[in-house]
Amino acid sequence: MNTLLYTFRDNLLKVVCNNSRIPTIFLLSSAAALIFAYVLEYFFNMLPCKLCTYERIVYYIAGLLAVACMLKDNKILIYAMFCSYLIGAVISFYHVGLELHLFHDILGCTEQASGNVSIEELRNNLLNPNYSPSCDRPHYVLGVSLATWNLIYLIVALFVSGKVYCGERNLNNLRYSNNQFLQQAIRVDHAGEYGAICIYSGQKFILKKSSIINEIIEMEEQEKKHFHYFNEKIKEQKVRPTVLLPVWRVLGVSLGVATAIMGKKAAMACTAAVEEVIGEHYKEQVSHLEDGELRETISKFRDEELEHRDIAIQHNAESAFGYNILSSFIKTGCKAAICLSKLI
Repeated sequence: MNTLLYTFRDNLLKVVCNNSRIPTIFLLSSAAALIFAYVLEYFFNMLPCKLCTYERIVYYIAGLLAVACMLKDNKILIYAMFCSYLIGAVISFYHVGLELHLFHDILGCTEQASGNVSIEELRNNLLNPNYSPSCDRPHYVLGVSLATWNLIYLIVALFVSGKVYCGERNLNNLRYSNNQFLQQAIRVDHAGEYGAICIYSGQKFILKKSSIINEIIEMEEQEKKHFHYFNEKIKEQKVRPTVLLPVWRVLGVSLGVATAIMGKKAAMACTAAVEEVIGEHYKEQVSHLEDGELRETISKFRDEELEHRDIAIQHNAESAFGYNILSSFIKTGCKAAICLSKLI
């Protein structure tokens, strides 16, 4: 036992001081989230619903993976930690959607899903202060539901850890070959254009009779051309696409649908935020690429993405309710997606 404790201590110090800081970030963030959850439960009587419990399990898994990575440094464990938080973000997104009645309840986490509960039983449950809550009765902190806070927390944690990991990789690969950079750029751009198409398809589904539908269709068509270009590059350069494409599809369509439901201005605010991040990303790539066909094409795509942003602003994107918060939230999510697509 003593030998195991000494091994853990030595490896912990090695990770914190010399090696990757990623396990430390995941361990501390998981511990902080769980402590906060249990403080709210036992001191403020904010009992968890089913989805809250699933969200806690994600933190337990990430914490255990972090400890395992401290004992034995392994890239697979690091990727698993990122995936666990990404799964947690998907669960939280679904949780928030149930609270806002945007999604169908398939887990029985809302009162409406409990078809075998009588009106009298439902009334008694609602009057019982110790009754385990459903997604119909979320708890709020500072006017924001706990599920929403958890989603924001996970996205920020993914963004910070992704930035740290990308920074560490850049430091460890200062002479990183041009071929590797090209492969990473193509993989990320392919994923980004795919995500943009999914967002526009979600918006198009909700706003098909709106006055801005023609603009959405035109921008989606341009994104499809960009995607087809990078899809050909994927085949030509034999680049491995990110394994997260199915996740980006679900999140992209959901984001498009959710912002479209909030209204035309919110949909345009989403477009402006996404296209601005993509434009900055392409600008950074152009500055690192050598002169050639790929550099010229990405530069052209960047101009078109910024044109989409300008169109969104012309359609009152900045007048959307809570524009600054919504824009910052979407930009942070996009940057986290870029980092994750580089890694996985």
